[in-house]
Amino acid sequence: NYHLHHGTATTDLSIGSQVSASVNSDARVATQRHHTATHLLQAAFQEIVGEHVHQAGSKVDSSRLRFDYTHGEALPPATLLALEDWVSNAILSASPVETRISSLDNARSQGVTALFGEKYAEEVRVVEVPQFSAELCGGTHVANTGAIGLFRIVSDRALAAGVRRMEAVAGVAALQKVRGERDSLATVAGLLKCPPHQVAERVAGLQAQAKQGKTTAANSQIPDVED
Repeated sequence: NYHLHHGTATTDLSIGSQVSASVNSDARVATQRHHTATHLLQAAFQEIVGEHVHQAGSKVDSSRLRFDYTHGEALPPATLLALEDWVSNAILSASPVETRISSLDNARSQGVTALFGEKYAEEVRVVEVPQFSAELCGGTHVANTGAIGLFRIVSDRALAAGVRRMEAVAGVAALQKVRGERDSLATVAGLLKCPPHQVAERVAGLQAQAKQGKTTAANSQIPDVED
């Protein structure tokens, strides 16, 4: 029942020193966005992929979220898009994020999500987004899902047998991701000398030309003739 904090001392400390502790508010808010987004992502998995999916680990910080989950195969692009849409819809709903203290038995009877294999005290903290998610958690969260802003899935890969790892970004980090993708697309469009929306068509045309060029070169080769 102790609250432990870690930080950086800006001067030498000794027993009896008086200190002033401060929180980096920007980093904290960014972490809250990723943490609440992780809860929504967990709920999205249950809804879209199946109830067999369980969280197998996670990491949340100001720059991203990492979500490890149990599933035996790669998710198709359509499923990744559905997960992203589900979380985005929950964000756009601007639903309140509610917290309450409950007995463990009462929380479980109400279907609140608990982490597989985790040990809990008899009194627990429930973090709930009504109609979307309810999970046992002691961490920091946004007050309203609308505060998360933008949400983007960045990657999904196999981690171990039956376990996969998804990474995603929210808020300012997601905006930076989108801007980076936009800038990359603009650079490629400039090299191809076409509008961004025609990049795919232009690349396909160049691939067809290259393939045709190889075929023509192969057909034009004259075989060696022995005397």
